[in-house]
Amino acid sequence: MLKDLILQNGGATVKANGQPVDLKTGYQVSHRDLGVVAVEDFTEEKAQALLAQVSGRGEYAGFWVDNGKVYTDISRRHATKKEALQAGRELNQLAVWDWRNGRSLACA
Repeated sequence: MLKDLILQNGGATVKANGQPVDLKTGYQVSHRDLGVVAVEDFTEEKAQALLAQVSGRGEYAGFWVDNGKVYTDISRRHATKKEALQAGRELNQLAVWDWRNGRSLACA
C-alpha cells in the first residue's frame, strides 16, 4: 500500500500510476504544494486522493514525512541545478531535491 511505503521510507516520489521512482540524475522541484496531514490522520485513501491529482506528463506526487506530518506536492524533474534552483525560487520553495546526491539544496 502506498501509505505504508511513504511512512516506512519517510516519504516518496511517485508516478501517476502509483509506482515510486528513484531517479539517477536531475533535481525535483515542487510546482504545486498540496498540503500537510498529521501522520496519525494519513490514510491510504488520502494518499490515493493526492496521487490522483497528478495530471500532466512529467508530474510526480511527492510525499515526505517530517516532525509527525506528511507534506504533499506535485513536482517535476529539472535537468540542471541552475534551472531547478531558479524554478524553486520563482515558486517560493525552500529547497529542491538533488537526485544524484540524495540531498536537498536550499533555494536561497
